[in-house]
Amino acid sequence: MTAPSTALLVLVATLGRRSDAFAQRIATPDISRGGASWLLPTVGGRHGGPARFAARFAVAGTQAIIYLDSAIVSPQGRSPTWIPVDSIKVRVALNELMIASCGASADNLSALYVAVVRDSTDTLFNYPRPRVAWVLDTVERRIRPLNSSSVHCIQEYAGE
Repeated sequence: MTAPSTALLVLVATLGRRSDAFAQRIATPDISRGGASWLLPTVGGRHGGPARFAARFAVAGTQAIIYLDSAIVSPQGRSPTWIPVDSIKVRVALNELMIASCGASADNLSALYVAVVRDSTDTLFNYPRPRVAWVLDTVERRIRPLNSSSVHCIQEYAGE
């Protein structure tokens, strides 16, 4: 049997002197919990033109960053260069998820909504009301907060 690492001994000693919330924060590894990226619908994109905006998020530990990106047109035949035009950082509890399958209702989902929801296995494929939500505003090039009671998020179905 090998001796415990110094970091583990420091962690155990620290946990004994701190609150449970502090202990959970320290004990939570800062590992990637996922992320996503997608193109945002625009009038030009719907008519076959190039994508002008994209969104992405990354969750690591209890932190998430949401980005709104804009495309810079590149010379003919080259892929566009994407640059962030806005971003926000938010805390995500260990029992929460960052979701982009949201909209004003289950029948009106949009790629322009992002929310933090409690992880759930609801049989109707619906998440509980989001704790916080944002709209990706491509006109103002901003990520704007929304009243979370006006946002509906569903669990994506990948098929069998």
